[in-house]
Amino acid sequence: MKKAFTLIEFLISITLFSLILVFLYKSLDLTKQSNFFYEKKLNALESSNRLKSILYEDIAKAKNIEITFDRSSNTILKIQTNDMYHNPFYKYVTYIISQDKNLLRIESLYKFNEGEVLDSFFNDAFIDKLDSDIFKFKVSQSKENKKIYSIFLQKKDEPIVFFNTLILK
Repeated sequence: MKKAFTLIEFLISITLFSLILVFLYKSLDLTKQSNFFYEKKLNALESSNRLKSILYEDIAKAKNIEITFDRSSNTILKIQTNDMYHNPFYKYVTYIISQDKNLLRIESLYKFNEGEVLDSFFNDAFIDKLDSDIFKFKVSQSKENKKIYSIFLQKKDEPIVFFNTLILK
């Protein structure tokens, strides 16, 4: 009766084990790639949903909304509201595209004046970077119903984000 492997049986078992490991490694690599891909997609969706929720709340609770445009025809959205994240005594929120293509939310004590921005304005303001690589940012008011606003946001090399919101007065 034989109690041990022969050399040939041992080599065959190592070869089979090596082949199985090669296929398992490839499957693990594909799993890592797909996880990375879906994690990137999930982060983009979470960022978009966070941006939408902030805009929804600011516009829904707005007392007054003013829409102007900057030099590159992006919207400067000025909102007077009681919906504040940083300081409950501040009552003005401004959405603007910075020179380096970031969407900024400025929560301030005073109304933003793009013609004359003073250093003292930023002493009483909180600036949040909501998104980056913004190509276009447009906000428009509906002609039929003045409480409805449409928001158009286009990032470089990404799908366009478009949604509507309304004032809850």
